[in-house]
Amino acid sequence: MSDARYPIRISAVFGLLLRLIKVKKDTAWVELGDDGLHIEYGYVAADVAYDNIEEVVVRHWPSLYGFGLRVGPKQTMGYVAASGNVVWLVLKEPQPLSVGLRKLTLQRKQIAVSVADPEAFAEALRLRL
Repeated sequence: MSDARYPIRISAVFGLLLRLIKVKKDTAWVELGDDGLHIEYGYVAADVAYDNIEEVVVRHWPSLYGFGLRVGPKQTMGYVAASGNVVWLVLKEPQPLSVGLRKLTLQRKQIAVSVADPEAFAEALRLRL
């Protein structure tokens, strides 16, 4: 599916805790494929079709929001392993996303991902929309 893979940026401080949910360099990334993107985040994965992405924005993620797999306000699902700029995807339609090992599924309208190079990832993604 892939021709472009972007690693998730992982905080040195919180990286040790995130290993509990298997989030580390070789298990945390976002891949741009032919028809959509694929997120790997430790035990959790998600697929988002390009035709369901309305907007791509680079925005600051403060430490106050927390790290890990985050269920946030405004129907946001965060795959965040470090503070700083993240890429926010605003979806046209809410999408079911799995949370954790129990496969609890939530309908989410926004996704935040802490990729290592948010600007480059956002630009590459916008070119596919």
